[in-house]
Amino acid sequence: FCILETGVGGRLDATNSVCRKELSVITHIGLDHVEYLGDTVEKIAYEKAGIMQEGAPAVFWDTCPETTAVFRERAEKLGISAYSVSEKDYSFSNFKRKTIDFCVDSRYYGRSTFHGGNTSRGMSASHGASVSHDISASHDISASRGMSASRAGSVSHGISVSPEISISEGRSLFPEMISREGGAAGGCIPLTLHTIAAYQRENCALAVRGIEVLDGGRTITAQQIQTGVSRCFWAGRMEEVLPEVYVDGAHNEDGIRAFLETVGADGHEGMRTLLFSAVKDKDYRHMAEKLQGSGLFGRVAAAHMQGCRALDGESLKGLFTECAGCVPDIYDNVEDAFLALLRKQQTNERIYIVGSLYLAGEIKELLGHDQFRRRIEKISSKP
Repeated sequence: FCILETGVGGRLDATNSVCRKELSVITHIGLDHVEYLGDTVEKIAYEKAGIMQEGAPAVFWDTCPETTAVFRERAEKLGISAYSVSEKDYSFSNFKRKTIDFCVDSRYYGRSTFHGGNTSRGMSASHGASVSHDISASHDISASRGMSASRAGSVSHGISVSPEISISEGRSLFPEMISREGGAAGGCIPLTLHTIAAYQRENCALAVRGIEVLDGGRTITAQQIQTGVSRCFWAGRMEEVLPEVYVDGAHNEDGIRAFLETVGADGHEGMRTLLFSAVKDKDYRHMAEKLQGSGLFGRVAAAHMQGCRALDGESLKGLFTECAGCVPDIYDNVEDAFLALLRKQQTNERIYIVGSLYLAGEIKELLGHDQFRRRIEKISSKP
C-alpha cells in the first residue's frame, strides 16, 4: 500500500490524480493558505473534500457543524459513506511526563449496534465509504513507521485520507462485528503516545478509524495498533530535540491554539521560555497575541529566519510590543537566538520553539552540524 499526503487543499492537488483510491482521510480544519483555499472554514473544507472519490470510503475530523456539512454533502453526491471522528471518540487517561495514555473508541473492538447499515454511534455503511484527511494511498508502498502487522500499516490502490470515510459497493464496514442479534462486542483500545503533544490524540483517533474502515478487523489486531501507536514519531511536532527543548511546527492560529493547549497541560512546573518566528504571509499578529496572552512564558525571544518570506526583526519586536506591552529579545538569526537561550537556560527551565516549519527546519539543521553540537556541549559543561 501507499499513503500519499495532500500538499495544499485537495481538489486541485497533484495527489488527486490517483485514479483509484481506497480511503480518504481529512484532519482538523483551520484557517491556513487562505489566499489559495478561501477565507472561511467552509471554503477550505470544500477544497479538502475534493480528495473524496466515488467508490472510496472517507474519514474526517468533526471540526465544526459547518465543515461537517460540507463533507457530508460531498459524500452524498459521490454516493459514498462518510464517517466523522471527534473528541467524543477518545477519552483521556493519564498525562505522564513524556507520554500520553488515552483510549480510542473502536468500531471493531468496541461495543456498538448496527441498524440497517448504520451503527448506534453514527457510522453509516451505505453505498461504500470514503475517507478524507489530506492523505492519498496507492499500491504496494509501505507507509507505516510503527505498525508490527505483516503489511505494516500500508494502504493499497491510492487511498486518500481525511476526516470523512465512505465505503463502496455497499459492503458492511465491519462484517465480523455483527452478531445474529445485530450486536457487536468490544470496548475501546488503550493507547500510549510517546509525545507531550496532546493534539496528536486527534490524529491517532483518525488513524485508528481509518485502519478499521480499511481492514474491518480481519487481519490487524488491537495489539498491533497499540504497538504502532507506541512506536510512532512525528518530527517537528512537540519534538524534544535537546533535554527540555521542544520544537513545534505550528504556523497558523489554529496550530498555535493546539500548541498552547499542550503546553498548558504538560505538567511542567518550572520556567517556560519561548522562541518565536514566522513568515510574512501568515496571520502572525493573531499568533503572537495568543502566545503572549496565554501567560505561559516567562521569557520571550524572537529571531529572523532565513529566506525572503521571513518576518524581519523590527516587525517581530513591534509585534510583541503591540500585543502585550512586552519587549522580547530580538536576534538577527536563529543560531544566535538558540545559543543565547541555551546559555541562559536554568535548572528546570523548558524552552519551546514555535511559529514556522522553516524555524523548526533551521533548528534541526543546526543540530545536525558537528560544530554546533560542540558549542552546545561547551555550554552544557559550564557550571
